[in-house]
Amino acid sequence: MSSADAVSGAAVTLTAGGAITETGSGAVTAGTLTTSSTGGTTLNGANAVNAFNGTNTGSGDIALTNTAATLDMTGVSQSGGALSVNNTGALQISGAGDTGSAAATLTASGAITETGSGAGTTGGTVTTSSAGGTALGGADAGSAV
Repeated sequence: MSSADAVSGAAVTLTAGGAITETGSGAVTAGTLTTSSTGGTTLNGANAVNAFNGTNTGSGDIALTNTAATLDMTGVSQSGGALSVNNTGALQISGAGDTGSAAATLTASGAITETGSGAGTTGGTVTTSSAGGTALGGADAGSAV
C-alpha cells in the first residue's frame, strides 16, 4: 500500500499484505495509528499521531517520523527488520516492543520514557537520542543500549 494522500481520523488502521509507504505529501493525522504489514512500514511524511502500534511479520523496516507533544508507542512487533521512531516532541513507551535481532533507534526532541508494561526486546543495538533525557525503566533486553 502506497499513499500520497493525507489520511486522518480518531483511529487510523493501515493494513497491507506487502509494504506500507508514504510518498509525496502523504501523511497520517490521528489519535491512534495502528499498522500491520508483511513488507515493512515507512511513514516518513508530516505525520501527527498521538499513539502508535506497529506490526511487521516479513522483511522490511518499521520507520515512523512524527510530530506530537508526546507520542505513545503502545506496542511494536517487528520480525523482519529494524525499528526507527523519530518524534518532534516526547516519546513515551507504554507497550512491549520486540524487534527480534534487529536494531531499534528511538529519537525525540523531548524526553524518552518507559511506563507501565513498556519494555523493549531486541538482540540488536538500541540507540536513543533525546533532548530531554532517556529513562528506560522496563525489562529491556538489548545486546547494547
